[in-house]
Amino acid sequence: MTEFHDKTILVAPLPWGLGHVSRLVPLLNQFVRNKNTVYVYAPPHLLEWLSTQVEGCILIVENSHEFTYGFSFHVWKALTVPYWVILHYFQDRKKINKLINSLHPDLIISDHRYGFYHANVPSYFLTHQVMPALPSWAKLFKPLIQNILKKIYRKYTALWIMDYETMPGLAGELSHPHFLKDFPHIFLGPQSRFTTSSSPCKKENQLTWILSGPTRHRKKMLQKIITAFSPFQLPIHVFGSTLKKIKHLPPHIHLHDANSRELEEFIKKSKWIISHSGYSTLMDLHILQVKAWLFPTPGQPEQLYLLHLQKNNHYCFKNLKALIRALQEDIEKTLFSY
Repeated sequence: MTEFHDKTILVAPLPWGLGHVSRLVPLLNQFVRNKNTVYVYAPPHLLEWLSTQVEGCILIVENSHEFTYGFSFHVWKALTVPYWVILHYFQDRKKINKLINSLHPDLIISDHRYGFYHANVPSYFLTHQVMPALPSWAKLFKPLIQNILKKIYRKYTALWIMDYETMPGLAGELSHPHFLKDFPHIFLGPQSRFTTSSSPCKKENQLTWILSGPTRHRKKMLQKIITAFSPFQLPIHVFGSTLKKIKHLPPHIHLHDANSRELEEFIKKSKWIISHSGYSTLMDLHILQVKAWLFPTPGQPEQLYLLHLQKNNHYCFKNLKALIRALQEDIEKTLFSY
């Protein structure tokens, strides 16, 4: 179903962080190899990164508000999420009509953008959350949310699911809801910018921290890393930083952009790998067959659910504070044992 040749394809990732773009890399490469004309519609910072990973795509700049979240959970913030989802839905309905008139695509690939479809163009919904995880206060509305999603999914030609067909896969009930049988769908398997690790690398006493999420969130996370790990004299590599230079940065802390080839190398050889429990990262770790230290983004029930699913595969912590405490103890134990 994903094998298209000599078509004009419009692809639009959800503009809420790098993960939705990075997981598109294998599909985009496949589309380009098959001599398709591929347009990618996304905000400038995501297109800038994508241009270093995939050749042959035509990049179209989207003017979009970048979603933000903090380090602590606030009910008022969670209550605004439905507002943003609804707002983006209607904004996308307007955007797709303009793009159809100017680009005339043969098909549309929407990476978790509910409103990015067109009645006259085959449209595919790419996701791992067919049924999103809900916070406890919202579970009362689950039947209503399911009915709304069903109406939206009927607008699409098919659902493309980035997980294994066999339950639980990597996303559990998120990708295998009971109503999935009512819609045309295909399981693509995990999608990663990395390639399967053929042989294990010798681990080195160094730490690789993968920043993810909106720009503002990554900046705040970087400051916390510097504060917590400045006293430790071991190489610390932080990937995904939007800051190239920081005053008084300790010499053993190194900042990197999100270059995939370099990140893959460090993930394979680092003793400690730290990240949020976001799904795109989990797919990357699964493909590379490595074990990481994970914690959820506050206020994101999806990441809490995924963290619980991964408790036997990774070191999982309920919050950043607990992870840092355990990590500091493990680093001290490792360094002092030599």
